Amino acid sequence: MLLTSVLFLTGPWDRDVLQAGLEIAPGPAAAAMFSIPGARLAQRIGMARVGALGTALFALGGLLWLTRLSDVPDYAGTFLPAMVIGGAGVGLVIPTVTAAAAVVLPPERFATGTAVVSMGRQLGVAVGVAIVVALLGTPQSADDFQAAYGFILGASVVSGIALSGLGRVEAAVPEPAAA
Repeated sequence: MLLTSVLFLTGPWDRDVLQAGLEIAPGPAAAAMFSIPGARLAQRIGMARVGALGTALFALGGLLWLTRLSDVPDYAGTFLPAMVIGGAGVGLVIPTVTAAAAVVLPPERFATGTAVVSMGRQLGVAVGVAIVVALLGTPQSADDFQAAYGFILGASVVSGIALSGLGRVEAAVPEPAAA
């Protein structure tokens, strides 16, 4: 989402890099603002539901971009709402997925387990960026972003389905020490 945002803002909308960075900032800010309430909500209704809700919000942001962005700049009416909605989704997903993976680990496996989760997330980001770049090519207009936004939307839906199947996550209970 961030890469396509920069490329879109500096491409079809002809923003300079500083302005594009400032216009993207509300998305990560929304992610930060939703991460703590998302963790509290996950304790009440379950991590799978919160993660699936986050992917649905991220997909909604992608859908808004897919259907509403054009070559005519309309930051407040089209770009900003999708960025904030998508950012809120990210704020619900990343901490929830990390917590779901970490909570089931016994204490002696916590560091390794969270490192594997982090590495998997980074690998997913790298593969996703590679796919987006391949789909974009050298974009000149808003229409050139359709395939990339479609991929982002599809990946979000698949992730939400996967998270929905996670089920109830219970914390690992350490075995009692031998006497």
